[in-house]
Amino acid sequence: MFEDKFCREIEDGIVCRAERIFNKLETIDILFSLYKNIFGIRFVLLQKVDESKRSRVSEFLTRLNLKLDRGFFVMNPIDGEIEFRIDQNFYSEVSQQIFEEIFRDGFVTLNRYGDEIFNQIEN
Repeated sequence: MFEDKFCREIEDGIVCRAERIFNKLETIDILFSLYKNIFGIRFVLLQKVDESKRSRVSEFLTRLNLKLDRGFFVMNPIDGEIEFRIDQNFYSEVSQQIFEEIFRDGFVTLNRYGDEIFNQIEN
């Protein structure tokens, strides 16, 4: 699922590139981070929102967030980068189960709403 040559450590975690998204988004970057007692995953879309569309896309993402049980979409208003974030507090080690649940929830959400988001970015 990950392109091995793209997995690398960064200052506060690890970043990998996923090549198998089953919608128009096609490819995303995934950042894993562990800070104090918070484990987080960021699914970063490679498509950026054109400046003229950012207001409309921001409103769309806000409405979309109201439907979600876990995680949320954000868009950087400066460069138009969109990401889906899921964070999980924990009080002992991050278990394989926690990691798998967060990861699965992120992919399910991106696969479910990816085409709608892509259409907002492109139209």
